[in-house]
Amino acid sequence: MEERRKAPRGRTYLAGRIVFNHKTSTTDCIVRNWSSEGARIVFSDLSAIPDAFEFLVPGRGERHEAQVVWRHASEAGVRFGA
Repeated sequence: MEERRKAPRGRTYLAGRIVFNHKTSTTDCIVRNWSSEGARIVFSDLSAIPDAFEFLVPGRGERHEAQVVWRHASEAGVRFGA
């Protein structure tokens, strides 16, 4: 499979949180890999995740606007700068 990412991703196991619905709803996730342009995140229930949201990674002190680019089972790939 050809790699299409512009920035290489490194493996991680970080706690993440998505914030959506005008900052009234949150969902926790695990960040499984990370780059400057996006991440692969794992949820307990992917069905309630919107296409765009604010993405927080407290362990890195980072906050990004993110957009889902793929979904599969309980995982999603997101691109930063939505």
